[in-house]
Amino acid sequence: YEGMGPRRTLAGRIAEERVLCLAAHQRGETFAAVAARAAEEAVAARFVDQAEQAAVSEQSIADYYEAHPDKYRLEVIHVSHIIVGERQEAEAILRELRAGASFENLAMKHSVDSRSAEAGGRLGWIANGRMDPAWSKAAFAVETGSTSEAVRTAYGWALIRVDERKNTQPLDEVRAGIERRLRERAAQGLLGEVMPKAEMRFLGPLSGEAPGPTDPNP
Repeated sequence: YEGMGPRRTLAGRIAEERVLCLAAHQRGETFAAVAARAAEEAVAARFVDQAEQAAVSEQSIADYYEAHPDKYRLEVIHVSHIIVGERQEAEAILRELRAGASFENLAMKHSVDSRSAEAGGRLGWIANGRMDPAWSKAAFAVETGSTSEAVRTAYGWALIRVDERKNTQPLDEVRAGIERRLRERAAQGLLGEVMPKAEMRFLGPLSGEAPGPTDPNP
């Protein structure tokens, strides 16, 4: 019975097309333009396409986007920091900042993170989870335009300033992927609705039964 698997799959697809075609006619969907060609495949495809089109309204796309923030709403912050070795030093620098001192100047003067210090403490855009956990937790809790308290991190004692935050995957950038997911879900939903109501029987070699010596359909 080598090769029976693909043949059963093909037979199953043909059966699905037949059931979808019958279901479309039962609902009064004649699709005259394609039905005139007497093509069940075309009728089934049109029926599925109609269900998919109904599933990709602007509202349904927006609802799906809002319901899956873990997939599409990755927050990033534009951030600067000053890293020093001791808590007392970090707190002293924080007092200077609150008194109006320049964050950039203090970063260049005191930060042991030499690479960011050269840029006035600027790190650029950082996604949550990309840095030390203690650093990330503190940074993403800081309000935009503010500087954190002294925070102990794997890098040393940090003062973290958040200059800007944004969503890296706005709806317009992920719309095509959401539409594809909604279409797939609609097609599967339609099949799940109509196929259980149908009876399918595989005959001959597609039945999966071993042929006997007198089986007329080997």
